[in-house]
Amino acid sequence: MLTYRQRSFIATVEAVDGTMHFLDQLHGGPAELEKTPPNKSGPLTSGGLAMAGFAGRMFRINALRRSRNQANTQKAPAPAKQPAKRDQSFYLGHVPDTLDLPPLSLYFRRVDNGYRLFVRSQVRFGLALYIHDEDCVGAFRSPLNSAYPTLFDLLDTNNSRISFEDLDDQAIVRLAPAGRQEPLMLRTFNGIPFTYICKKGQQPLELRLNIVERNAAYLNHPDEV
Repeated sequence: MLTYRQRSFIATVEAVDGTMHFLDQLHGGPAELEKTPPNKSGPLTSGGLAMAGFAGRMFRINALRRSRNQANTQKAPAPAKQPAKRDQSFYLGHVPDTLDLPPLSLYFRRVDNGYRLFVRSQVRFGLALYIHDEDCVGAFRSPLNSAYPTLFDLLDTNNSRISFEDLDDQAIVRLAPAGRQEPLMLRTFNGIPFTYICKKGQQPLELRLNIVERNAAYLNHPDEV
């Protein structure tokens, strides 16, 4: 029986159409959005990227008038604060154009119920992929909030799971949360200038996978059998 290491591999992944990479790589610099306080009227909803914490919102500052006993003088408004920025650079994204970027390199670590994915590209080397805010995929240091990286399955273009034994060195694949036959999707949000890769969205993300090393070990356990 093959060991976990023997069923693990390093591969490059590229979008079949357009370009997939981290948002800062796709857009040539930090992918920032204005950060605003949460919407106190309710919890974050499916449109949360646009509605709470991800979309810009202007705050009105009203001038305060002194009483007529103070000669109707008017207090000057406080200077408007510059909105804080929320960095989205570590999220995976997509653009419809084919950009001249090196493909994303990932370590597919096989475990009992799927693969955990770790970045082997120079950008964010060693970080793990998690399905995070708004069910979108980003790279974080592991463990994140005491949780292991998200488990993924490889699917074919018919959304059928691909076993390790049937996985060719070059293949067109889809990624899905482990145990589900629903591929990751390209998703946009109202008022947000980026396209994310999420559990739900507008269209499936198809990837060109190229295995460059099989029987690959963890970075911190190179002598693993």
